[in-house]
Amino acid sequence: MPYDPKSNTIRISDEIDIYADSGAAFLRELQEDAKTPGSPSQVRRDWQIVANWLRCEGRELRQLDFETFGAAFRSYLADGVAPSPALIKPFSEFKRLAKDQSWPVVPVPRELVAVFARLLATDDAIKEKGAAEFAPTVHSVSAVSPRRSAIPRPAIAREPDVAVSWIPLVASALLLLLAAGGDWPYGFYQLLRLVVTGTALYVVVQTMKRSRYWPWVMGGIALLFNPILIVSFRQEEWRPIDFCVAVIFVVAVLQMRLWRRTA
Repeated sequence: MPYDPKSNTIRISDEIDIYADSGAAFLRELQEDAKTPGSPSQVRRDWQIVANWLRCEGRELRQLDFETFGAAFRSYLADGVAPSPALIKPFSEFKRLAKDQSWPVVPVPRELVAVFARLLATDDAIKEKGAAEFAPTVHSVSAVSPRRSAIPRPAIAREPDVAVSWIPLVASALLLLLAAGGDWPYGFYQLLRLVVTGTALYVVVQTMKRSRYWPWVMGGIALLFNPILIVSFRQEEWRPIDFCVAVIFVVAVLQMRLWRRTA
């Protein structure tokens, strides 16, 4: 598995699974946030749901825990049921990719689906979409998945609707993945430069007072993709770059969502 829990990084390799590894990276962040003094009660409840499901309470997280959680997150995306109206199109694309690429899927308990939903959408947006739509499709059981737990789903607390803040990151990540996986007309790459640059600059502004490294990372991406002083590479050189930047954007989505939950 390319995700390394010790360094909290995702290593780029040919067999990388960006969807499962992004979920695995979130597992560590959720654990640390839940243990932070003064963290919101909803974050602590979400961690308790995950810990009970993985049966990892009172011990260190193991590699199998990250793989199991990542497989569940990938399966959640594969179902294509968006947690908010703003994510309907991206989740439709996830469902299409899952079918075309034959993603391996595992059963996802309803209470864990609720945790994933709160990771990617605000509570008001979740309520608007309808909690009844969060039940995943029943898949064949995989050996990596723990048994379903009987943990009651926690009550959802209200918070301001901030879903729009990370929509550009999701859109940019999808465009980058498309660019990394195929040949497109010249106009597509021009659009890609505009969207990625705009998104990176947006994140720079949003994170200047919250993070030491995200403004620098996104500033570098904006320089790399800027449509004015163009940085030129051959197409085969751009593809791994596009893929790496897509991974960064997905990690940024997870990080920004956690910030808002712990604010």
